[in-house]
Amino acid sequence: KKPWGFDRVTTFLDGIQNINARDLGALLKALGPADWWLKALLKAAQRAQSAFTAHYPLLQIVDGHGRRTEYYEEYLSYMATRENGNYLQLSTPI
Repeated sequence: KKPWGFDRVTTFLDGIQNINARDLGALLKALGPADWWLKALLKAAQRAQSAFTAHYPLLQIVDGHGRRTEYYEEYLSYMATRENGNYLQLSTPI
């Protein structure tokens, strides 16, 4: 938690470090030809041996008691500039 809200941290491919080489080899062998992109991704992650980490800020617009914070009006102003900003939009995989 930060004074302005939250520092959201997202990691990608961090689990690759927990797979030993033998198990990763077996996984790659078990994947079919159609999974070429997944094989390439796993091999690249194994070579890099590091996860990708992204940070992005989340402004807290309502406090734990349901009261608007000092950032609430800024949020409304920003959302007014967005197409369909007055609607919640969720993106889900098909």
